[in-house]
Parts: sequence; C-alpha cells; structure tokens
Amino acid sequence: MIAKGRVLVNTVSCLRYGLDEAKGAEIVLRQYVVGDNAQEIAQEFAGFQEQYHGSHRKLLGFMLSPTPEDGRGLDRPQLKEIAQRFLKRMELGEHQAVAIVHRDREHVHLHLYVNRVDLMGGHHRSCFLNLRTAAAAEQVALTMGLTTVKEAIRQKLEPSKEIRGEIKAVHDKVIRRERPRNYDRYMKAMEKYRVKPIPFVNKRNELVGFRFQYKDQSFKGSEVHPDMSMRNIAKQLSFDRRELKRIIVERRMPFMGKSVKVPFHLAKVLIAKSIQMAQRVARDSAIEI
Repeated sequence: MIAKGRVLVNTVSCLRYGLDEAKGAEIVLRQYVVGDNAQEIAQEFAGFQEQYHGSHRKLLGFMLSPTPEDGRGLDRPQLKEIAQRFLKRMELGEHQAVAIVHRDREHVHLHLYVNRVDLMGGHHRSCFLNLRTAAAAEQVALTMGLTTVKEAIRQKLEPSKEIRGEIKAVHDKVIRRERPRNYDRYMKAMEKYRVKPIPFVNKRNELVGFRFQYKDQSFKGSEVHPDMSMRNIAKQLSFDRRELKRIIVERRMPFMGKSVKVPFHLAKVLIAKSIQMAQRVARDSAIEI
C-alpha cells in the first residue's frame, strides 16, 4: 500500500476534490464530522481551526493506495478499517476527519482529510510527515494482510532480476577498473558497456538521481541495487580532493557541460567523503615520517 501525506491550505477546495462524484467518491469514515458536502464539513473543521493561530495550513491530506489486486477485494467496512487504523497510527484519533474512497482509476484508493487542530485546540506536527505516513501505512498493511510497498517493489522487480544483475556487474567493473573521478566520467564509462545512465535534474537545477537504460529496459539506480543510488555512487567515485572541496564550498558542480546544484543529502555524503580522504592523507603522511 502506497501512502503520501501533505499539509494543505484551502479546506473547501480540497474537500470538493475529494467528494467529486465523477471520481466515484464515497465517504467510508466520519470522525467527529456529520456534514455531507465540502462546505458543511469545512465549516465544522473551521470551528476548531479558529482556536489555533500559529499557521494558516490547518488541513492534513493523505492518500492511501492499496495495490490493484488488494483493492479489488476490499469492501466498504475494510476500507473504513484501513482509515481508522491509519489515523490511530498517526496519532490523529482526536481530530476531525473524513475518509473518502475513489474508484475512478484502475484501483481503489482512499483520500483522508484531517483537521490539523484537534478537539482540544492542539496542533498536529508536520515534521517528517511523509516518512511517518509511509511507516504508518506499512504497519496497517502488515496488520491487515495487505501488500506493503517493499513487497510490491520486490514483486515488480523479480522478473528483471537477471538484467539488473548485469547492470550492477557493469557498475562494479567501472568503479573498480575506471575509477571515475566525477559523475561525467562515470556516465561515459558506463556507456562504454552499453549501459546508459539517464540523469534527473529537478526544477531547482539539482542533480537528484539516475535511471539506467539497458537492453530496452530502464530502472532507477536504487532499483538496480542500493549501491547505485546517487548518494552511494558518490561514495564510490574517486574525486579529486581539491575539486571535492570546491564542490562542497560552492554547493555546485560541473555536470554535462553545465553547473548544477548539489542537494543537501548529497552534500552531506561529499563532506563525509572529504573528511575520510583528509584522514587517509594524514595517516599516510604519519607513516612516511
């Protein structure tokens, strides 16, 4: 079961989307709510939201999506149970909430809209919301015998196990023999063995990951092997020390003829690598003395 969570602003608009009849919407759970439409439910939420003035984002929105196979076998009481268990795991049992099932796609999925302000005027924290959402959904899926995200990924990738092994073997050969000093050289070395790395640069001009294309198939680096995530590739590259320091200071690096930003999680890896390199140099110098 896939799960995502967001902090939202416009309660009425979000509820209107959730209750859109064109999506086959049906309320399967009401928690401290009696209204039937978006306007009524938003007004009920507002009664408690007015007690808290610390933030204008006073609505939590969650999407819980069982696998298509699981979804086909879930009836209304089971969908309600999923929502109840999830809310309990997220410590949202004392908050107004509605859970709405949508049946307009290949598989059924739930939208939960939760008042961020509880019945006592307290405010639910939003830190690490997506991580907590995923963890709660994982536990609900395990409890109810549904397919977890990890199991769904394993099932999806099982048929490609052999070809992913070939890609990983090329990666290991490149790291061991070529000792590439940056991502550009790593990509060129991989292409020599007919594996094409496809970088993803986000809207903030940050390099955030790679896909690997091989024999008409394409996989995210982490799908091929954990060693091939962008951060783990960085740990294996043979950076020049001075170049690495410059990247860390500027939080930018040359890439494919341009300059791209280094995202925070990658910067942490590069800093750790720089420290390790400095310690190695100091150790080698001490041995020579």
